[in-house]
Amino acid sequence: MDAGRSAASHLPAPGRIAFYGGLGAAAVAGVLDWPVAAAIGIGTVVARRARGSERRKPQRSEHAATT
Repeated sequence: MDAGRSAASHLPAPGRIAFYGGLGAAAVAGVLDWPVAAAIGIGTVVARRARGSERRKPQRSEHAATT
């Protein structure tokens, strides 16, 4: 049971799984070349991580900025 929970905690949200699945399906169908689909997927992951780390940065207070 713990192994299942651990694996599930590493999976992306259902909407993201659909997005990546759609990219994969588009590559398999020939709508996108696989390097383009891979670049879009990797770019999306990098952008989400960068945005997430930006939100977690501690904000400087006004007092600290003026002294």
